[in-house]
Amino acid sequence: METINIVMAVYNGEAYIREQIESILASTYKNWVLTIYDDGSKDHTEELVREYVSQYPNQIQYVKNEKNLGHMNNFLTGAKKSQYDYVCFSDQDDVWNEDKLEITYHYMKEAEQKMTTLQPVVVFTDAQIVNQDLQELHPSFHQNSQLNTNALDFPHMLMENKMMGCTMMINRKVIDSLEELPVNGRFHDWWIGLIASGLGTIVYAPVATMKYRQHEKNVVGNISFLQYVKKRLLGLKEQKNALHLTILQPQELARS
Repeated sequence: METINIVMAVYNGEAYIREQIESILASTYKNWVLTIYDDGSKDHTEELVREYVSQYPNQIQYVKNEKNLGHMNNFLTGAKKSQYDYVCFSDQDDVWNEDKLEITYHYMKEAEQKMTTLQPVVVFTDAQIVNQDLQELHPSFHQNSQLNTNALDFPHMLMENKMMGCTMMINRKVIDSLEELPVNGRFHDWWIGLIASGLGTIVYAPVATMKYRQHEKNVVGNISFLQYVKKRLLGLKEQKNALHLTILQPQELARS
């Protein structure tokens, strides 16, 4: 089995990180290495993680960033540094199903085997939305958000991200494309999605492989379609700025 590098970006994650690490340890796919990149936590995150590093020194690694990189670049930097052929992204506050890695890896290998030459591949899955106590709020992130997971071509991806970074797996070709960190990137998963849709392929696995926890400190949370419409109507200034950034993002990608 090939080794999968799980890149977890953390910041003040003491509340839920233990549950997430325990869920990864329970994975049915056993050949993985978890690298935890701490973006300057001020709580007991480092202390908790180092406990696991001492127990599982061959599988769990801890890296404290020299400076705060922010959510997007913490993930992208972690992926860029990976020496492995496959990378998955992990948030600090979710809970993975035990077959998450196994399912995602299966879809990845199936996609690669169909290619005559290896290209950038991204696989992403659905997720169950839960509250802070892991009680279900909705069985499907994509149904709740009304994101069209069939529209994964480059023109559609330019306008809207369809993917959840915490469900993604990328291959070596994507990793090698992360030479420079974007200045105008919106989110790490969207930036990677643009690379894959432009140069390779994106595969959606329509199965929930994890519990996507919603709580008051989420960096990027889930909202329903009606909440999304209301937000757009009430936050015109914010939407204008978002549209501007959405235009800048592909322009930077074209120059990279």
